[in-house]
Amino acid sequence: MFCPQCGNKTDDNARFCIRCGHSFETARETPAEKTKKYCTHCGNEIDKNAVVCPHCGEVLRPEVFNPPAPAPQQETSNVLAILGLIFSFLMPVVGLICSIIGLNQAKKMNGNGHSLALAGVIVSAVLLALWLILFMIFLIPVSCGLAMPYLYGCSYM
Repeated sequence: MFCPQCGNKTDDNARFCIRCGHSFETARETPAEKTKKYCTHCGNEIDKNAVVCPHCGEVLRPEVFNPPAPAPQQETSNVLAILGLIFSFLMPVVGLICSIIGLNQAKKMNGNGHSLALAGVIVSAVLLALWLILFMIFLIPVSCGLAMPYLYGCSYM
């Protein structure tokens, strides 16, 4: 008989594979048997905390029987996307920079914060355009009329 897990040739009456410890009697296992540990070399039952098999002296690999639990993934937020959106209303240039960096980080974070960063870029661009228009409409004529009209070529006076 061959082990279905590792392909090792084993005795027909064996309950476990001597190479990987795979149980051939999974249907008849009780909950107590599922918590037992078996030597990967000789197949004998051993203490679950054993590092060396007391029957054959084989050094055991604990990761075969007790694989480490996957680390829980922490939900991270794209801080620069959030800051970019906030700063886009207060200081559009800073908001635009933070939003662009947040947009690049969103690609690395599987899209986390992509919408916030995109909104920050759009709001920053619109507000920058609005500030530029207001500057052209109000500040340049005021500058021409009050201080150095000859510099801008204004003929208000």
